[in-house]
Amino acid sequence: MQFPQLIRKEILAEWRNPSQLGGLLSFLAGVCFLCYFFSGDVHPAQWNLLFWIVYLFLSFFASARMYEEDNIRYRFYTSQLVRPLLLFAAKLGYLWGLLLLLSWVLLNLFSALLPVPGTGGPGWLLLLVLVSAGFACLGCFTSLLSSYGQSRQMLVIVISLPLCFPLLGSAYAASLELLTGGEAWLAKLIPVLAIDLLTLAMATILLPLSWKG
Repeated sequence: MQFPQLIRKEILAEWRNPSQLGGLLSFLAGVCFLCYFFSGDVHPAQWNLLFWIVYLFLSFFASARMYEEDNIRYRFYTSQLVRPLLLFAAKLGYLWGLLLLLSWVLLNLFSALLPVPGTGGPGWLLLLVLVSAGFACLGCFTSLLSSYGQSRQMLVIVISLPLCFPLLGSAYAASLELLTGGEAWLAKLIPVLAIDLLTLAMATILLPLSWKG
């Protein structure tokens, strides 16, 4: 199977079982309305913190079941038909697009319900592209490890936490610069890009070993 066919497979699988996507959209809308009802005048720093906390949970929920069918129900067929790195690349591309779409919807909902100056524009789009890439890579790899059962749950924690929170903190710092009109937001994207590359390198090195195990 080729890369476009694997991407198509992921989209069709999501379309045939839309409950997960519907749950994500319901969670997103519900949390946004709760933030709207229980908040008064929102400071940019508070708005920024709320946004990234919601995004963090959104990314976890979106990536939790990425490998469930391929490694549990169809593991024998998948291992015979598709190379592990190619399958990982397809899932990474699909999850990247999904997280980017959901984060853009989240940003627009937050901007409509909790308006603060400085949201939107090419700076935010570039930030969401980079952050979504990092969380998609991390989410796909941890989902792969989780699909092997309870024996690797500690490995999931050891790998994900040291990369998840620095990525989230770097995204918070860059977006706060965008909200406050600072000029150093582009420089603050460098740590985000570095963590993305580190996550991708880690997954590329450990993926063949994990698959063989």
